[in-house]
Amino acid sequence: MNPLLRIVLLAGGLAAATATRGQNRPAIVVNGAPFQDCQLLRELRTLALPVGRPDTLMVEFIVVRGYRPIGVRQFPSVAAFNEFDVLSWLNTPGVAPPSAAQVPRRYELPMRSKVQGGDQLVVTVGRLAKGRRIMDDRQLIDQTYHILLCDEQ
Repeated sequence: MNPLLRIVLLAGGLAAATATRGQNRPAIVVNGAPFQDCQLLRELRTLALPVGRPDTLMVEFIVVRGYRPIGVRQFPSVAAFNEFDVLSWLNTPGVAPPSAAQVPRRYELPMRSKVQGGDQLVVTVGRLAKGRRIMDDRQLIDQTYHILLCDEQ
């Protein structure tokens, strides 16, 4: 078989498998409905992750502006994330970033400033691993959700 044809067939199969897997993935729930496209900040009330299996997962919640994290929070379970008041945390006044010596082992950073349109909320769900962060070992990642906050018009 022609090597070019093999590559095209393989790429098509991978694309189809990825699309199918993406459709079967449960969506993160924003304001009680599955997240679709872009979320207006003024309409954001709640965030909730789907719970469908034993809760042996941890959650990292990262707020990104441009390419820099402006806030990081970790949760020991999906249930703990779902109970957390995300909106209050996102709107806390900014604090100066800690020095390297002040960053705790769990690597949580308080919000540096309030969220604004164009910021991204990145929610990563992964398996618990003693002494390791999800983002330090990609093999621990189960799901990653990206929520873009729309600019206020």
